[in-house]
Amino acid sequence: LQVALFAIDIQNLKQLLYLLNTRWKNLQIPEDSKRILALVFFNRILLVDPNMFQEFVHFVPHLSKSEIRSLPLTLDKEEVMAVVNQISGKLSDDQKTAFVQWILASGSYSSVSAWPLMFLTHVSNLLAYLPFESFQLLSRTQILTALDMLLANKLTTVQERFLSHTILKGDKTIGTSDFERLGRLICSASSQDLKPYKQNLKMFVIIKEQLLNCIGD
Repeated sequence: LQVALFAIDIQNLKQLLYLLNTRWKNLQIPEDSKRILALVFFNRILLVDPNMFQEFVHFVPHLSKSEIRSLPLTLDKEEVMAVVNQISGKLSDDQKTAFVQWILASGSYSSVSAWPLMFLTHVSNLLAYLPFESFQLLSRTQILTALDMLLANKLTTVQERFLSHTILKGDKTIGTSDFERLGRLICSASSQDLKPYKQNLKMFVIIKEQLLNCIGD
């Protein structure tokens, strides 16, 4: 199959890709064949015409880590993340990490602290896969913007401690609604970080309830 596909000219290969996308729900393609198709489409189409990435949605889960990292850096990052968000549940942790590495390799997106909040919402389900040296550059505002998606991922103890400390530290305290959103992060907070909130009865109740939940878990 691979040899036959590589022999097809690019225009006909694009036609095949369009056809597969149109009929995808009714097709029963073996997993090994999907991997071959992904390999051929990646090398013959995507590397030549990055604008085709949106047509690649069904084959992204079949890309290797090295292929993801070698995606053209000229690709629109928000467009790529829109596709990744659609199929996030089908991607392995290694693939998600590879997408993060690809983003960081781009000059204009190499500094996490400079990511616009709009872009942050597009990439929020991949933030947990940032290397910690990049993860710890997230600002309080960035964290609060992406907090719900961050908590939807499995975070390390170090990541949770960083998040709780970054949100709770400082002179400016957060409101009750944001405090409630912290959920299990309260259990990772230090007593010093929680001290300013213990004077607020409603927040103190939230602290006690969350600590009990953590003990129960």
